[in-house]
Amino acid sequence: AVTKGSIQLLPDGKIIILTADAQTTGGYPKLGYVCTADLSSLAQFRAGESFSLRPITQEESVKILLEQEEFFKSLELTLNTL
Repeated sequence: AVTKGSIQLLPDGKIIILTADAQTTGGYPKLGYVCTADLSSLAQFRAGESFSLRPITQEESVKILLEQEEFFKSLELTLNTL
């Protein structure tokens, strides 16, 4: 199975990262996944624009996502008090 954020290795050695239009099964060998918290930032890159990836653990990914959710909750509370 594949999902948004799946990093796949093409036969020519290039990688693709599946986003909102990702299929649900099949495809190329998977190298890993982009952290869920980073998917919206990834979607803002233009085709052909370069960026870098660094490996993190699943625990780090969950921590980053929880911190991001906490930030957005705090931002929402602040905006609701204006």
